[in-house]
Amino acid sequence: MARTAGAEGHQGICAQVSEPVYSGLDRVIEAAFKSQSPTLAILDGVMDPRNLGAIIRSAEAFGVAGVMFPDRRAAEYTPVAAKASAGAGERARLCRVVNIAETVRALKGEGWRVIVLDGGAADEFAPSPGPLALVLGGEGEGARPLVIKRAGETARIPMQGGVGSVNVSAAAAIAFYLASRR
Repeated sequence: MARTAGAEGHQGICAQVSEPVYSGLDRVIEAAFKSQSPTLAILDGVMDPRNLGAIIRSAEAFGVAGVMFPDRRAAEYTPVAAKASAGAGERARLCRVVNIAETVRALKGEGWRVIVLDGGAADEFAPSPGPLALVLGGEGEGARPLVIKRAGETARIPMQGGVGSVNVSAAAAIAFYLASRR
């Protein structure tokens, strides 16, 4: 059963679904502008498919219009990611792009505010009205320097405890929630 499901922990149930459908960047942007508070997620180097799935689940739960990630050197939407998304990957708008830095440049050119979430940033994340794209960097590495430079803005999740950071999927859920409240 695990081989058929493509993941462990299947609980004896398996369903056959079609391959993921990816939207183009233009369609994702178009969908975002139809939402109450246009928000996009950009994943720069997230490698763990469980994190990818959890981020997709949170994005769908908090109204993020699309989740973009590179088509190379990053987690793919596999059965493991699908399981972690708890079905949200079937509803969320997924977009694979060739180059994250160029995607950031294009969004900024269209008037999007692009913020890289970075635990070491000086400013706390405080979303403002208008189109917002949140960049989440890879586990341990964070966002790449060129992506940070192109975005031009970094922010950290407000935290109170003694822990210096949270997992990328936890940071995504917090940021998506805060963005949904604007």
